Amino acid sequence: MILVDISDVREEDIPDIGYVFLEDSETGEQMLVDTSDLEFRERYTALANKRSDDRLSRMKRLNVDMIRMNTSEPFYIPLQQFFKMRNRRRGVVR
Repeated sequence: MILVDISDVREEDIPDIGYVFLEDSETGEQMLVDTSDLEFRERYTALANKRSDDRLSRMKRLNVDMIRMNTSEPFYIPLQQFFKMRNRRRGVVR
């Protein structure tokens, strides 16, 4: 099994665009936030990084391979890197 984790840059680093409503995808709760507040943006980024690191740790514990993709780069780059790494790990020479 391989988990393909696709993220968007806005999920990791929220831009300074003033006041916006954000919605919790699990609860549906909405809140008004000020994205021009540097402290808020730093906390947001730290939380996003922690979630991503936690997901990677869980997959490693479950022995599930994971490919991280970002919408800001061509999809084939992380795919090529992953399969090259997987072949090296398995001792496959190409």
